[in-house]
Amino acid sequence: MVNMNRNVLDEVSSLVRFVKEDELYQRYLRLIDKMKKNTSLMELIEMVKKVQRQAVLARERGDQALFLQQDQKERELLSKLEEYPLYCEFREVQEELNEWFQMIKDTLDDYFFHLVND
Repeated sequence: MVNMNRNVLDEVSSLVRFVKEDELYQRYLRLIDKMKKNTSLMELIEMVKKVQRQAVLARERGDQALFLQQDQKERELLSKLEEYPLYCEFREVQEELNEWFQMIKDTLDDYFFHLVND
């Protein structure tokens, strides 16, 4: 059993290395670095996060008016974010990565399902 667990961990480590070495993931990391150097972009991202937290709190408290107000602010801020080509590129790459990760997860889920049920 210990050998099997070690083999599984080795294979998972290999998969993680593969992802980390992939050009798409490397591009994602480079975009994050570029974004971190753009002060106005990072401030805007932080504003979006703050408004999102406030909207969640308002919804949890049942304050519909405040929730709607924060929701509108969030949409306005997100619209401003989309004016940054760097942010748009980041979001595109992030979506591609998320699709890739979902495909990996689905493949593993399917593999284990058939392993257990066939």
